[in-house]
Amino acid sequence: MFIQLTPPERFAALAETIAAQNSQPETQCIHSGDQAKAIAAEMHHFHDEGRFVMWQAEQQNELVGLLGGELDEEMAFLWGPFVLAGEWDD
Repeated sequence: MFIQLTPPERFAALAETIAAQNSQPETQCIHSGDQAKAIAAEMHHFHDEGRFVMWQAEQQNELVGLLGGELDEEMAFLWGPFVLAGEWDD
């Protein structure tokens, strides 16, 4: 498994994935929303302010998971984890 920090140019594509995950009650992260364009805009906004990171996990060149965070001085909000393939524990 390969885990890397997600570059901002991937936010729009990953927002589609997050929106799909959030449309299912069993996989949703209610904090990150369910509309891809709004999710991508929020990711870019917080990233531009230096308050957002997203990590992506790949296995055999396939995206298998995402985990992100929206940070500020007083608190943080976790985005995910989103498990797209494989076992949750992995």
